[in-house]
Amino acid sequence: MNQKEFTVLLEKYGIPPFVPDLDEEVNSICKKLKKLHLEDDNYWKPEKKMKPIENNENSEDKISQIYERYTKLCIGNISFKFENNLDWLEKTIKKEYYRDCQKHSSFLQKCHVVRIIGNILKKIKCNSFIFMTGSTITFLGDDNADVDLCWVIPGYGINNLDIDHLGQRMKIIFVLKEASNYLKNKLHGYNCLKNIQVIESTVPILQIKFLYNNLLIEMDISVNNLPGIMNSKLLHYYHRHDIRFAQLVTFFKKFCKQSGYKNAFNNCLNSYSISLMVLHFLQIVVEPPILPNLQKLRPDIFGTFELIWFPYFQKIKLPKYNVKKNETPVSELYLQFLKYFGTFNSKCLGISISKNCILPRKKFEKNKTCKPLFIEEPYEENNTARSLTQDNWTIIQKNLIHEFEDILQKKWN
Repeated sequence: MNQKEFTVLLEKYGIPPFVPDLDEEVNSICKKLKKLHLEDDNYWKPEKKMKPIENNENSEDKISQIYERYTKLCIGNISFKFENNLDWLEKTIKKEYYRDCQKHSSFLQKCHVVRIIGNILKKIKCNSFIFMTGSTITFLGDDNADVDLCWVIPGYGINNLDIDHLGQRMKIIFVLKEASNYLKNKLHGYNCLKNIQVIESTVPILQIKFLYNNLLIEMDISVNNLPGIMNSKLLHYYHRHDIRFAQLVTFFKKFCKQSGYKNAFNNCLNSYSISLMVLHFLQIVVEPPILPNLQKLRPDIFGTFELIWFPYFQKIKLPKYNVKKNETPVSELYLQFLKYFGTFNSKCLGISISKNCILPRKKFEKNKTCKPLFIEEPYEENNTARSLTQDNWTIIQKNLIHEFEDILQKKWN
């Protein structure tokens, strides 16, 4: 999508509904967007039956079939049964998830602060609006997860990860500094701003520490990272499909954080890449799949940039697909996950979420062979693991296998 296409959609649908919190205002806004309102799920039309792939002459289906066969050939069968039960690990994963996951009360407090910040930012740029992105809205983080915000300002580009010239970057830095000064003046005397600063990194952000009802909320505000909005909505709906996705993500994030691997600034894995690793595993590696491919099954929702206008927290119908329910315990899934990525041939293979497969790295348009791991971002197709270095990835893989073997040893005790 380019700036012109975004402007057309903005004129067509207006400002997207602000939907981080669940209230009547959100529902009334959604009803105004008739095409996007899902009371009866207008997207899904059952009378249009999908043709079986083998009878469909569509070249995309044939290519998809080839990708699927290649993926299965590369993965093989990683399923294995354990002689002893893993009840202790099952209890640990679930206990830590329900203890540490984001609570509804915390989420609502974060949403309230987002509304405060959003209303102030709108006074700086009256045609702007904000989106919650990241772990807070995908529900793949803990109760202390930062609040990531995308401040959408028409005319300031589309993707701040691909700023094409210095002038555009300086323009974004300038408006973030303007926002910083305005917030300081507006909130002066309320004793709620504990820290605020502009980070002039590759992706400029405004960092805020906001104290609200004794809850310290850390916020990162970026400008016009529209793919980030779409990625967050995609993960939000995967989270709603199967609780094991969130349980695996949060447990593996904790392992990476304790081991020092969850830190993009130190050339390790970022939170988004970790989520996509688990998503890939549950979509493709396990048999039968636990998560569907929403971009393939509902391209009308997740395959276009109109997803930006699509509300959170909706019930979505999926066409029936012949897949048996996978009831593998999350403890066994975690061990299979460790083994899979501990031995993953990342030098030759890359991961595609949208295509639902692994492919030779040379097949990815934006692949850079100097990067040890390639995870294709679902929409812009960039490498989400681009900050990872070879040395760190080698260490991570060794420790994944060590963790796998260590758990197997523990089960005997």
